[in-house]
Amino acid sequence: MLFAAAALAAPASAAPADVTPVVDAERAFAAMAQVKGLSTAFRAFAADDGLLLVPDPRNAKEILEKNGEIPGKLTWWPVYAGIAASADLGFTTGPYVHEEGGRRRDGWFFTIWKKQADGNWRWMFDHGPTTRQAASLGPQTQVSALPAAAAPRPGSADWGQVLEEEARLAAALAADAPKAYAEVLAEDGRLLRQGPQPAIGRAACSALLKAEPARIEAKTMGGGLSKAGDLAWTYGRAHWIGAGGPVSANYVRIWQQRSKGWRLVIDETIPFPTPPPRPAGSEDAKR
Repeated sequence: MLFAAAALAAPASAAPADVTPVVDAERAFAAMAQVKGLSTAFRAFAADDGLLLVPDPRNAKEILEKNGEIPGKLTWWPVYAGIAASADLGFTTGPYVHEEGGRRRDGWFFTIWKKQADGNWRWMFDHGPTTRQAASLGPQTQVSALPAAAAPRPGSADWGQVLEEEARLAAALAADAPKAYAEVLAEDGRLLRQGPQPAIGRAACSALLKAEPARIEAKTMGGGLSKAGDLAWTYGRAHWIGAGGPVSANYVRIWQQRSKGWRLVIDETIPFPTPPPRPAGSEDAKR
């Protein structure tokens, strides 16, 4: 109940945003997957310049064509979404269930959507961590929206400003990661991590960050900015020293321009998959 309440919470002073376009796109994407198969749906809804992190960023359509049919059954549904004032950039996130060979995996998807020249919405990025338990929010959950932010004056925000925010955050993460996140995270910000359910709001995020690395190295690799200059997404690479040694990860973020400047709305950070052990007797195992 607490999780559901937090998911629907929004600052009372902020105006609601109409996230219908990105929610409809996500639902159409999910519906096609059930009828025509996962690979067909992922290819159909991917932008020509969409990305998959495998773990290096690669063109999504090329990867999907090369890998063939995606195995198993995947179902998902949006419960939270955001859209730019210019209605050309947005995101959706929510639970997913992957079933294959009698096994089930639960998680949270995170999709970045961009309106194309032909008026259709296509995803620029699609990813999401697995979670230890199933989400408490089912398919009938009403989608809550990121509150609309006042768009900057035309020309007052540009991609360079977003990169400056990323650079400042990277420098702060290298010194004190929990403090760095706390200083830029929006009041209604979210952290998506492998294992736990999403942390929503500053208190939940602060609790999660206590169990995370004290210092993180991060480097921005790309992203995009809405035409209104109020919403941006970024992705990059992160490194830290974990209990078992060095860890490398990909991150994807949503930034929103608010009255006090850019604020981090979503940060998804997922470590690279652990490579399978080398067979005994192999050359690498001998080393």
